[in-house]
Amino acid sequence: MAPDLPPPVPEGMVRIHVFAGRFDSVESLEAYCFRSSDANHPEPLNNDLPGAFVDTDFVDAGFGPKRRDLIRRLMPEDMAAEVLARGAGTNAFVIVHEDAFNGLPYALGDTPRLAYLGAWEVPAT
Repeated sequence: MAPDLPPPVPEGMVRIHVFAGRFDSVESLEAYCFRSSDANHPEPLNNDLPGAFVDTDFVDAGFGPKRRDLIRRLMPEDMAAEVLARGAGTNAFVIVHEDAFNGLPYALGDTPRLAYLGAWEVPAT
């Protein structure tokens, strides 16, 4: 089944997709999200999300204590608390902004390294 376009977001809001996982270091998190083995291959994050092509210019990653700062910067307090609770036991969050899909349909889910915590509509900043 082909992925569908998501429904539009309300005015003044944007959709972000939140993933949580465990990595050995900030370097291993950044390599997973942003580094490909060469110019002819995508980043591991893209390899692990076969239902979407993710433009990593629209991806944020936070490791260790900075993961909480990332969530709190993007979300209202009540949403941030819920995401932080759902990500308990992890040391990294990856945020994929809706713009990362360039208006194309997509399907997201868990990867071998990340649990998909879902799509969240947050105030545009």
